[in-house]
Amino acid sequence: MNRILLSFLCLFFTGILSGQKNSDRILVYMRDGAAYVGDLLGKDDSGMTILKTIEGDTAYFFRASAKRYYDADNAIIFDNRKFFKTSGTFMHTALSFNTIGVFDKDDRRFSGHLEFIFGKRLKPYFNIGGGMGVEANEARVAGFTFNAQFLSFFGYGRLYLTRSKPRLFVFGRLGYGLPSVELEEGMERQHFGGINTQYGGGFHFASRKRRKFLLSFGHYMQKTKGEESFFDHLGNEVHTKYDILINRLLIKLGVEFK
Repeated sequence: MNRILLSFLCLFFTGILSGQKNSDRILVYMRDGAAYVGDLLGKDDSGMTILKTIEGDTAYFFRASAKRYYDADNAIIFDNRKFFKTSGTFMHTALSFNTIGVFDKDDRRFSGHLEFIFGKRLKPYFNIGGGMGVEANEARVAGFTFNAQFLSFFGYGRLYLTRSKPRLFVFGRLGYGLPSVELEEGMERQHFGGINTQYGGGFHFASRKRRKFLLSFGHYMQKTKGEESFFDHLGNEVHTKYDILINRLLIKLGVEFK
């Protein structure tokens, strides 16, 4: 655990010291494949934009001929042409799984999650969205382990705490997990859904492409109840009712588009 926290702190402070953005920067990707980053000098009489690049050269182009154009109104721009968009919509998908003994060596129950989010950047530092997820958990009741799967629907929010690369953020999602029903040995399990939530924090990594990667840690909770039948080591059938709150610490790997 200490190594993981130390790695996160080193990554965070390295990003702050080496990757501060410049609010005056402009980043332009031309249709011919050329890319420029620098300071806006103005426009000439023909309407061409004049850009002073960070290499000291002067670039001339028509705004309409640019394939992509970023400035302080829609992006955080770095001198190596990496950037974050701060406006518009985005699509996000992430795969997360529990730490399986990293934080609690006695807890080896598996937990896996796949989520899809469509969101909007309301502010340069705040995003909201909605999404759905497929959740699979191992739960333990009365000494027996069983699988609990859910299809969740949720609202999502993300708050950025820095403007450096990588960007530090906190996130939260709240929704409802619908249960999946399985047939086992001709008997239908009773398995009910409930409130579903995740919250945590992590890093969003800058890129020259519109695809960006995210790494985060989070806490997952799912309320559920139902009935299960088990066979003990003597072959006797055990029937039990449960009403539990599934708790997991998660590592989340995500990718964001647009």
